[in-house]
Amino acid sequence: MKLLMENWREYLKEDQNEVEEGLASKLALGAALAGAASPAMAQDTGDTDTGEKTQQVDKTEDTSEIVKNDDGSYSLTLDIPSHLQKLMPSMKRTFVGNWAREKFAEKMSGAQSGGTIDLNISGRVSTMTADTVTFTGNIVK
Repeated sequence: MKLLMENWREYLKEDQNEVEEGLASKLALGAALAGAASPAMAQDTGDTDTGEKTQQVDKTEDTSEIVKNDDGSYSLTLDIPSHLQKLMPSMKRTFVGNWAREKFAEKMSGAQSGGTIDLNISGRVSTMTADTVTFTGNIVK
């Protein structure tokens, strides 16, 4: 009987270790997908200055304006950033649409980029070309 109980405890310990290892690997995968640095990356703290000159690129000013349509809705036409222009067509509409919705909400609220927006926006991408997108929508009250 004692041997049976000892074997049962060993079995439970092994099972618990497997669960903990599985959980740890899933957490590491989730952190990697979220953009967190892996432990190997965190250890690389060496000086990376090679002495080469680099050039900063100025952020382009957003000059787009909200236009009120005859039906009471609003439209915003934006230049699509180059990193979104390079997406596959199947992904481009979704990602550009989400980006345009965010810019539309920023313009409607007057918030700066990255600021808090407390609005409910209803709308859709009405037109999209290779390098521009028009988002048409309204504030839901």
